[in-house]
Amino acid sequence: MRYDLEFAIPADLYQRAITHPIKEAEVAPSARRWRNVAAAICFPASLFAFHMAFFSADTFIVMLTGGFIGAGVVLVAWWMRNRTLVRAHKVRDDAGGLQRTHVDASVVEASQRHIRRFVHRPFFAGIRGFSGTSLIDVTTDRLIVLNAALPVGTVSDAFRGTRMRWWRA
Repeated sequence: MRYDLEFAIPADLYQRAITHPIKEAEVAPSARRWRNVAAAICFPASLFAFHMAFFSADTFIVMLTGGFIGAGVVLVAWWMRNRTLVRAHKVRDDAGGLQRTHVDASVVEASQRHIRRFVHRPFFAGIRGFSGTSLIDVTTDRLIVLNAALPVGTVSDAFRGTRMRWWRA
């Protein structure tokens, strides 16, 4: 069975759905906090141990300062590049509007004003409900299907269940 859907996505719903995490965090926030603390302690400690093994003790501060300056330069460069990419994709992320979606057992095709996507079965990560939509998670993106756009008599949970059975087969 193939679904040919055409619907308008409100821009605010589109933005919330696109920015919603693809997968829920698998690690509790407190565990992540301890990982960060451990990294903050282990990084300088490993620099110190490396330095003591290969160099004299009096140049450790210079090496540590250089390491932190280098890390800072890398972070600033990444931040500037990320801002450029975010601005470039903002047109698409703010798009909302009319979307045509075709869903069948092996591919999902979704087209909007500025983008057209074809996703084949190996790239599907899952499908789940979110604020009156079905989010089709793929490796690097997500596709949105409004539940109201489904054919008459199709329940969103049944739609999601059928898609998962198709794509896992």
